[in-house]
Amino acid sequence: DSFFDDEFENDFFNHPLISFPSIYPYYHRDPFNDLHNQISKAFNSDVFKSVDFSPKINLSEDENNYYIHADLPGMNKDQIKMELSDDNHVLTISGERESIIDNSDNNNDDTKNDNKNKENSNKRNTKKYSKIECSYGKFSRSFTLPENADINKIQARLENGVLEVHLPKLEPTKKEQRKTIQIQ
Repeated sequence: DSFFDDEFENDFFNHPLISFPSIYPYYHRDPFNDLHNQISKAFNSDVFKSVDFSPKINLSEDENNYYIHADLPGMNKDQIKMELSDDNHVLTISGERESIIDNSDNNNDDTKNDNKNKENSNKRNTKKYSKIECSYGKFSRSFTLPENADINKIQARLENGVLEVHLPKLEPTKKEQRKTIQIQ
């Protein structure tokens, strides 16, 4: 008796949802893949190139701190701005993730550009993208701060494309003990 003598076990390898790579590749034309390619080409036109960038955010806290983590791939600290509102209740993180894809309608007549910049720009304009999934553009995310966040000790650090904002919690104030007053 073999492990594979059982009819159920043999059927396992023939199940349509389970596929094992073939040593000999074969060409199978998928009409949905063709449709996907046509749609991708349409959405990669100049009309759809400027999609707003919205970084993914994680909010967390522990016993003593609040944390904001923002995914900002490819950005440096000079491209990011953090501001507190006038009433110190709202923290805003904003910036712009610059596109590596040149807009073809960006015709700059400025003669101050040197030949090297024009050459690099022409090289980028000749690329034909079959798929663009990365988002670029300006962004702004605002967060209402808890009342017990110590706004004087906010720290921020950008490392490996992740912005970490550290907001310490204020020390809890001791509740005033009620004093009873006797009425005479």
